[in-house]
Amino acid sequence: MEPTWLQPRREPPKKRWKEKAQPPPPPPSLEGELPEHQVGKIFTCGCGHLGAELLCQLLRRWVKSVLDVRELDHSTKRPWFNSDVLEGTMKQAGLEYKYIGQDDDVPSWAAAVVAAAQEMPWPVCLLGVRALVRECPRLGLAQQLQELWPVEHLQPSPEAPPRLLSFPHQDVFAKEARLLSHVQQAVAAREAELGLEGSWQQRIRSRYKNVVPWEEWDKTRVFPEAGDEPLVIALPFDTSLLVIPGFLNRSAVYALQQATLPGAVDYEQPRRQVRNPDGTFTQFNERHKEAWLCNDYNYRDTRRVAPPRVHPGQKLSPKIQELLRSASAASAAPFNGAMCRWEPPGVHLKDGPHTYATHCGWSKDSVIGLMAVGATRLYHIHGIPWYHGRGRREVVVVNIPLKEGMLVALGGPLREKWLYAQPRDEEMLPERVQFTLQMHADVEVAKGADQSCSLHWTEDGDAPLKEVEAGSVSRWVTEVFQGTARALAARDAEGRAKKR
Repeated sequence: MEPTWLQPRREPPKKRWKEKAQPPPPPPSLEGELPEHQVGKIFTCGCGHLGAELLCQLLRRWVKSVLDVRELDHSTKRPWFNSDVLEGTMKQAGLEYKYIGQDDDVPSWAAAVVAAAQEMPWPVCLLGVRALVRECPRLGLAQQLQELWPVEHLQPSPEAPPRLLSFPHQDVFAKEARLLSHVQQAVAAREAELGLEGSWQQRIRSRYKNVVPWEEWDKTRVFPEAGDEPLVIALPFDTSLLVIPGFLNRSAVYALQQATLPGAVDYEQPRRQVRNPDGTFTQFNERHKEAWLCNDYNYRDTRRVAPPRVHPGQKLSPKIQELLRSASAASAAPFNGAMCRWEPPGVHLKDGPHTYATHCGWSKDSVIGLMAVGATRLYHIHGIPWYHGRGRREVVVVNIPLKEGMLVALGGPLREKWLYAQPRDEEMLPERVQFTLQMHADVEVAKGADQSCSLHWTEDGDAPLKEVEAGSVSRWVTEVFQGTARALAARDAEGRAKKR
């Protein structure tokens, strides 16, 4: 017997729609019925940073109903997206609304969506958390539904106030699959070079015997000091935290500091922008400065005001190459780049919370290394889903004091399950440099590849693929990968020639 979600859909009543399809380019007006080219499709959209009223006004140009598939039915940061409040806002906009939540079992989740969608006026939109579908669990859900209905993803355009642009699912999914494939190949090659086998969690738990479940560690919240045995904290959500105290001695810390202060490294203080609930942008200057060190890849910075929205990758110095090698050996994780964050003397401001979901070029189960020279500052992480392992609903929180000489490695489904932040420090502190070591392989910003897509990025929008000739997106992605592969192969050949 076929699963429920694979059974044929119930066609919407034809009397609801116009008999003749209208051309697709312009969105329909708010009056009258929607055009036929939108009938029989499933749309998806994310809450993002927009206000509920604006989002509803944009959605009503595309759909009649909204199915809320977010894991949580509330938002502390954006209470207008609480399901009870949102239902009223949707009703005022003339949209039918229902919250059904998320299921980690994607086929079961898809079956629930199909059953609910068939009871609602069409077209239907699935509402997720993140504005970009590649950052949201609804991408996997859409892949299941694609077998029944055409699926298109709606996201804000780069301008202010925004429109909603439509992205065909098959193009989005094909692009993401190729990006992930490139990352996996790069990670596998680096692990083979380092002689690493098995998963990262298996490697560290076999190497370091001091493994403590988070529930036990949370009773004391004590981190090891210099001279103590390294500690592995088995966090919920298939995540581990490795703490190696005294990874660098005093002379190594001093040498690293001298190699990464402004002057030794070219730092930038980019002007950034964030989307407001009314669709406009607020621009601001960061107080800290940043530098991305990597030989093969630049780094996306989609919140920059001025394009190209990338951090240029600076060549790795011998000192940073040595750091990456030793950190990879100690943490059993491959690293090929470091994001440096320089903070001036004074009060260190709050930064975050941020989501790891915005980081491109990472594998699904990624590992990052955290270090600092200079003043000690807390690095805060907390889980996105509720944790019920101790018989109550709670948030998993860890505050990590990044001390000089300490190496911290955090690995698991970071992009799906975790947020990070740095609390404000009220006392006057000296300057510091914080390092985030990464295995980064974002093919769209590989050195030597075409990076024109970075002209269109915002924090809630990608390049407007709808404006590309139909069917050409997959060809464009293929060309990007082929061009990048040629560039990387040329660099490898050049490196081998120099060694000879």
